[in-house]
Amino acid sequence: MFLRIGPCPNVALTYVNEPESDGIPPTINPVANGPVRMNGDANPLRPVVLLVEDEMFVRMATADALEDAGFEVVEVANAQAAQEVLGRRSDIRVLFTDVQMPGPIDGLELAALVRSQWPHICVIITSGHLQPSGDNLPDKAVFIPKPYGEQAPAQVIQSLIG
Repeated sequence: MFLRIGPCPNVALTYVNEPESDGIPPTINPVANGPVRMNGDANPLRPVVLLVEDEMFVRMATADALEDAGFEVVEVANAQAAQEVLGRRSDIRVLFTDVQMPGPIDGLELAALVRSQWPHICVIITSGHLQPSGDNLPDKAVFIPKPYGEQAPAQVIQSLIG
């Protein structure tokens, strides 16, 4: 018997009903199967946005707005986690990153790395503390100052990807 439980991003729980052996009960193991949507079917036609934001409530609100606008969203809290996602997923179309976040790499450095290693990915940078000049932004990157309106990220992404 298999039971899949979603919609946690990048994790589906699979329960395998096996008889107990040596008194050890069956286990529930996380299985990395990519994003699992509420209705269970992934749509490969939805553009994928990698959202990098350390403030949980800002990340959740932005992800909800982007999903409502028709995007698939992969959420991470720092640049290191973003690099891991980029290393294993080839379907990321947009990087939407905050500038200041915990860890050795900030959003500007992440944006520059993405621009050099994955030039096909559109880059959007946001911050409520800094307003980087054009010299500090990677080539073709867009800056959105915080606070931004709920629809602003989706509108900018739509304009970038056509």
